[in-house]
Amino acid sequence: MNATLLSSYSGIKTHQFGVDSIANNIANVNTTGYRENQPQFQSLFSNSLNSLNANSPVSNDYNYGATGSSNAISTRSGSYKASDNEFSVAYEGKGWFVVGENKNGEFSITDAGYQAKQKTYFTRDGNFSRDGEGYIVNSKGLYMYGVNLGKIQNNVFSASNNSDEDFTKLASGNLQPLQIPQDLYYKPVATTQVAASINLNKTQNTINALEVYADNNGKFDEARFWQADLNAFATNGQPLDATTFDRFKVTIKTDDKTQELEFTYGKDFVTFKDLDALLSQKAGLGLDLVRLPDGEVGAKTGLKIFNTSFHARDIEISGSLAQKLGISGRNERFGSTLASLYVQDKEYEKGDLVSLDGVIFTYKGSLGNSNPFEDRENWEIVDTSVLKQWRNGVSYEVGSLVIFEDKVYRKVEKSENEKPTESGWEEIGDSKTGLAKDFVENESYEPKAIVRYQDKLYMRQIAGSSNPLKDPIGWKKISADSFESAYLEVPSYQSNVEIYDESGSKFLLQSHYYLLNSANSTTQPKQNELWEVQTQIFNKDGTIPVGEKLIHEIAFDENGTPITQPITLSFDNRQITYNLSGTSDKPSSNRLYQDSQINKTNQDGRSEGHLQDIRIDRDGIIFLSFSNGVMEPMGRVGISAFVNDQGLRKVGGNLFEMTESSGNSYAYVNRARSIVGWRGVYPRTLVAYGDAYISSGKPLLGWEGQHLRFGSILYKYLETSNVDVGSALTDLVVMQRGYSMNAKAFNTGDDLLKEAINLKR
Repeated sequence: MNATLLSSYSGIKTHQFGVDSIANNIANVNTTGYRENQPQFQSLFSNSLNSLNANSPVSNDYNYGATGSSNAISTRSGSYKASDNEFSVAYEGKGWFVVGENKNGEFSITDAGYQAKQKTYFTRDGNFSRDGEGYIVNSKGLYMYGVNLGKIQNNVFSASNNSDEDFTKLASGNLQPLQIPQDLYYKPVATTQVAASINLNKTQNTINALEVYADNNGKFDEARFWQADLNAFATNGQPLDATTFDRFKVTIKTDDKTQELEFTYGKDFVTFKDLDALLSQKAGLGLDLVRLPDGEVGAKTGLKIFNTSFHARDIEISGSLAQKLGISGRNERFGSTLASLYVQDKEYEKGDLVSLDGVIFTYKGSLGNSNPFEDRENWEIVDTSVLKQWRNGVSYEVGSLVIFEDKVYRKVEKSENEKPTESGWEEIGDSKTGLAKDFVENESYEPKAIVRYQDKLYMRQIAGSSNPLKDPIGWKKISADSFESAYLEVPSYQSNVEIYDESGSKFLLQSHYYLLNSANSTTQPKQNELWEVQTQIFNKDGTIPVGEKLIHEIAFDENGTPITQPITLSFDNRQITYNLSGTSDKPSSNRLYQDSQINKTNQDGRSEGHLQDIRIDRDGIIFLSFSNGVMEPMGRVGISAFVNDQGLRKVGGNLFEMTESSGNSYAYVNRARSIVGWRGVYPRTLVAYGDAYISSGKPLLGWEGQHLRFGSILYKYLETSNVDVGSALTDLVVMQRGYSMNAKAFNTGDDLLKEAINLKR
């Protein structure tokens, strides 16, 4: 046979191999995780033609034919498409999923090598699901191998109290089948420790002071109140902020002189008791709580400043702090009016009397905070005696109030010398004088009705018709010699943390926070912001206490650092440690730009729960979400990488396996010299020696610590085939043409051989 036939025949077979390989790629263009083959060729063998010219500088080598050298694996990633399958995963990067045949098997990767108890395969096909036992398997029933934290035993999930231990296990290379039963049950854990990060905003959630300063019998604890820091209070839902609004001024005018007094919070006084002493010593004024007829403090706490002198005086109270307290104003005959100064946004009840720009109004509605000048329906004028008559030629400013023809008018627009009945004025109502009516025997009076009886004034407390002298409960004797403040309030907050017993039953760890001292920058030494905390354990509805109430404190220094000590609560024959300083990563705070709230809680207790959802993060860590709100890691998807992916062998079903080579070193050994046909050349034989080795290299663990090393996991995605269809079709045409040309060469060689045979004839 001539060399033409040999070469063309080998070319035909080689290109047939190429066509077969490319056709297989095209057949698997939609196979999930398929790795494309890339056929590669080489010369079949060659010979040096020494007979031509052994000393020629030009090559005399002669090649005989072609053969396939390899069918390489393409390591290019495919495309990624979304999948609704619960366990669909794709791997992006260098590496493979690990699967095995045995559900009791194990595949361990260490720095020294690997160990396997069964046949182990590698794949990029991440189309996994769960079998009837909850094992994660592929379409061939092979088990997904990965790190199992061992938290699932007999369909019960037991949480670990040590996250560091979880991270250590997740970093290991011991892989085994992963099982997640559908009816997985989260075992309840009794609470023994609770840590809470709380933000307490002293500008929010104000409540009446009585709720904070009531004793165990519900009565107002006056001793605590008078000693409390004034800056810890609020009015009308806003904190006093006495460090900024710190001035309290009193101006006393008599016939011959004017006395002006000014007191500063932090410098002259800090508590209401301090302010009372200053007013008494310097101004002859008294400071007291607004009281009920029996002398007790009512449901709403307020202050009043009264005249302790026997003389009526012209008193004016002003200053930023007095205004915040709602106690500022002027009384030319201190003791002549029963109305308090109108305070914007204050809630008023039916019968309340207020003074606004010299006009006395009474509130007729049930409850509200509207402006008397703007809400005619709910406010009624009862006294305008201090207003002046309108005078022609006088220039009145906008907002001025005058009486004209028995009507009250208010200037609303700028104008010159116009009568109130003309433009620029607004009619407010009828002009009225007098306030209290004479008491009428047997007449029924509504609450807050004021009457004159035997030259004294009385206010009705409850509806009825009794005599003021004979009914001290139904009537309250009043004097008109006091300024009354807005209701005093205290910033507060309530937190609730659910805790559990051994059976998983819920209980409520409830804490109430009340501001006691607000940090200020004026006192020396500087005060911390101090909150009183009342903590108690209740049933799950928060209605029945199941433990004793403990009173403790939390403070914040000038840097906002929490200062508190953990407390121990007795509960159901056990003890719970409660720490309000914060969690390990988030301390408690007193930020004003953040609402009062629980930032974060950590506890070792959990209620029972059932498996609801499964999540796999980019590092392949599998998280289980339960109906009790817990999300815990249970393991991670096994990933193995290789130095030489080409050393893996396809075994069908999108699977690859490691193979061993017989040797890793080669040498030529001389054979006996031939006398005929070798022309002095010694023939040699290629002999392998050395230990067997893994063609792909030993498997490498796909992660280091918590994170993957060579790529990332895409959850609920699948990797498509990495076949490039355009290139595959082009290569197929090229292979086809190569096959045809070699067939033509074979025919040519055959014709030459026939012609040579015919020469003999």
